[in-house]
Amino acid sequence: MDFSFTSDQLALKERIEEFLRENLSPQRVEELFQKGETHCDEFYQRLAEAGFIGLAWPREFGGSGGTRMDMAIFMEIMGYNEAPMGGFGSTVGLFAQSIIHAGTEEQKKEFLPRIARGEIICCLGITEPDAGSDAASVKTRAVEEGDHFVLNGTKVFITGAHLAHYMLTLARTDPSKEKHEGLTFFIVDLHQNGVEVRPIYTSSGWRVNEVFMDGVKVHRKYVVGEVNGAWKVVRKTLGMERVGLGNMRNAYRLVNELKDHVMQNGMDSDSYIRRRLCSLMARAEVARLLYYNASWRQDMGKDFTLDASVSKLFTSLLYHELAGAGLEILGYRGQVKSSSARALLRGRIEFWYRHCVASTIGGGTSQVQRNLISKIVMERGSEL
Repeated sequence: MDFSFTSDQLALKERIEEFLRENLSPQRVEELFQKGETHCDEFYQRLAEAGFIGLAWPREFGGSGGTRMDMAIFMEIMGYNEAPMGGFGSTVGLFAQSIIHAGTEEQKKEFLPRIARGEIICCLGITEPDAGSDAASVKTRAVEEGDHFVLNGTKVFITGAHLAHYMLTLARTDPSKEKHEGLTFFIVDLHQNGVEVRPIYTSSGWRVNEVFMDGVKVHRKYVVGEVNGAWKVVRKTLGMERVGLGNMRNAYRLVNELKDHVMQNGMDSDSYIRRRLCSLMARAEVARLLYYNASWRQDMGKDFTLDASVSKLFTSLLYHELAGAGLEILGYRGQVKSSSARALLRGRIEFWYRHCVASTIGGGTSQVQRNLISKIVMERGSEL
C-alpha cells in the first residue's frame, strides 16, 4: 500500500503553498484570529481567482476537474496555515456538493459558476432548537402554495449564515409521514423578506447564528432533490461534512509546536511529558490517515459513511487530548490568551481548550458517531 502523493498531487501541493506565501502573511492570520474572524472576503476572492474554490468540481460548472484527494490536500494545507476558511467549508463542502449530488441541471448552472467565481457564499440550515444530531426531528414547516412553498421555522448554530447569500434548508413538507420521510431541501435566499439572522457566540469566540424564517416564499424550482425525499441527500451531505471535520492539520501543527517547546526548554527528560507527546504525535498521524482514507473512498465511489464518522470522532477526541496535555505541559501560561505577550504557542492551547468541546458536538455529537459506527459495523459484520 502506497501512501505517497502522485507527481500531480505534489505539484498541486507546491502551488497551494506558493499561493499562501503570496496571499496570506502570518501577520494577517494573527490579525484575523485576534478579531475572532474566520472569513476574509479578500482572501476568498483570491482563492476563486486561483481556481481553488471549484478544485474538485466538474469543469462544465466552473471547476478544475480535480479529485476529493486534491481537495483533502488543499484543506490540509489551509488548516496547517490557519487560513480564514469560514465561508469556504459550508459553501463548497456542503452547499455546492449537495447541488452537484442532487440538484437539477438548472440549479447547477445557476449556482456553481457563481460560487466558483467567489460571487456568493452559502450555508447549511439543518440544526434547530429541538433537532441537533437527530436531524430528522426538524420542525421547520414548508407548505405548498401554487408554484411556491412557504417556510416557517427557526434554525440554530448555523455556521456562516451572517456571511451567506443562500442557505440549503431542511424543512418538513409532510408531517403525516415518519420523521425520516416527509423532509425536503430548499435553497433559501437569506436576503429576502421574512428572514432574520442573529448572532450566537461560542465559548471559543467564533460566531454561529440563529436564522428565523417567517412566511418565507421559495419557488419549487429551488427544491433540491425530491419533495419528501431529502433524507438520502441529508445523509450524503452530513457524511461530506464529517470528512471535512476530520481535517486535523492545525492540531498536527500544534503538536509539533508543543514538542519544539518541550525540547527547547529542557523538559524532554520528564518521562510523563515524553509519553504524552508520543501519544499525541501517534494520534495526529492516525487522524491524518483516517482523513485521507475517507477522501480516497469518495474518489473511488465507495460508501464512506463509516470512514467519515470514524475520522470525525477520532479527530474531535484528539483535540480534547491535545488541549488537556497542552495545559499540563505549559502550566499556568498555557491558559493565557493569544492577545497577551505572556502567551505561549500563540495562545492556541488556551483557544483549543475552549473550542474542543464544540468539536465533539458540531457535525453530529461523539455519542451519535459511536452509535452510527456500531450500527454499520454490526450490519456489515465480516464485510468490513
